[in-house]
Amino acid sequence: MRSSFLKRILRLALHPADAWTEIASESGQPASLLLPLPALLVALGPVFFVIGHGIVGGDEGTIAMGSALGWAVVYYALIVVCLFGQAQLLVRLGPALGIRVNGEDALKLSVYAAIPFLLSGLALFPAMEGWESVVVVAGMVGQGYGAIQLYQGLGIMTRAEPKVRGLLAMAAAGGTITAWVLGFFLLNKIIL
Repeated sequence: MRSSFLKRILRLALHPADAWTEIASESGQPASLLLPLPALLVALGPVFFVIGHGIVGGDEGTIAMGSALGWAVVYYALIVVCLFGQAQLLVRLGPALGIRVNGEDALKLSVYAAIPFLLSGLALFPAMEGWESVVVVAGMVGQGYGAIQLYQGLGIMTRAEPKVRGLLAMAAAGGTITAWVLGFFLLNKIIL
């Protein structure tokens, strides 16, 4: 299973049409889609945050382990909410643009298109001054590439016109990154 998931990530990057064709034929049930490896990929950022900020530290030392763990748990939940939120944006905004995306396909699109964004969680490791800016830039770059992946996936799963797919991909990715940035800074303000 692990090697097939890694192959899937590589295929999405190198041969997206083939990868999205395979994804379209699979189940979109949350349990079969998210467990175990995508859920672990979501945990990548929180784990790197705990290691970087709670154990290794930076010039100002480390933050309390309880705060680091609390932050990581809430951040994990924020990412999961963003994934499901993006799926809902696809379902709700699609009909306004003439695209019908069912819930299962929307979740598949959301999870697999978010892989570049989830990998940007590695930017949570460095405990340096201005780390928040690095994380936001990395997240925006990851979600930008995720919008491209979403556009490609919508082409395979919905066969909609390119302009319409582009609008839906940008709206869903834009809504997701906006929610994530707001949640990220609110989380930092409350817990850290």
